Amino acid sequence: MLRQLADAGYDTRRTPRTGDRGGDGLAFWPFDDEKHTIIVQCKHMQPDAKCGRAAIDEVLGSVPAYADKIVGDPRLMVVTNAIGFTADAELRARQAGVRLVDRHALSRLRTRRADSQ
Repeated sequence: MLRQLADAGYDTRRTPRTGDRGGDGLAFWPFDDEKHTIIVQCKHMQPDAKCGRAAIDEVLGSVPAYADKIVGDPRLMVVTNAIGFTADAELRARQAGVRLVDRHALSRLRTRRADSQ
């Protein structure tokens, strides 16, 4: 996901492998009046699993931990290879404004990227 964000013009950075404080990567959009930072939490799941609320809670908890690195408006995203998210996770994400990207959305991003090259 960080590669796709970099291709879109973001300045991306990975967080430490251990002690990532709820974020696996940061993507900065420092241009114009649209300055913002995306905090990305990635979850690798079993093939038929759904990603649960814990992933959303982790990325929400990362905001204070990365406050000194956030440029502009923080935007939160959870990315997973899972087939989707649990209803509880979707509800929490909607309430908190967290963008969810599952396996199907990832494959569409890859397809669009390949089509544009």
